[in-house]
Amino acid sequence: QWQRSKRSTGLYVIASHRDIQEFVESAEELGDGENQNALDALEYCMSELGRNAFQHAHARGTAVAIAQYFPKDRRIQIAICDRGKGVRQSLAQLYPEIRNDDEALR
Repeated sequence: QWQRSKRSTGLYVIASHRDIQEFVESAEELGDGENQNALDALEYCMSELGRNAFQHAHARGTAVAIAQYFPKDRRIQIAICDRGKGVRQSLAQLYPEIRNDDEALR
């Protein structure tokens, strides 16, 4: 069971736009809440990544998301997993010179 806390958003299954919004709203509980600019940036990143996963997942309800706060390092990590075709495949027609997934991400 992944629960929301000051260190984790909890685990979200992204099956609708409402799920993305709930995931983004969970960012408010992460960390110490002292820096509104950092929170705004975090929420923007979570929203963009969530929408991308939802739009590109081959089967609805297969995207899973979580964000975790590491207070010692003052770092937040966002992880989203979907069953989309991937960055490299998405770019293949426009950039046929891309040889591998690392190049596609860069």
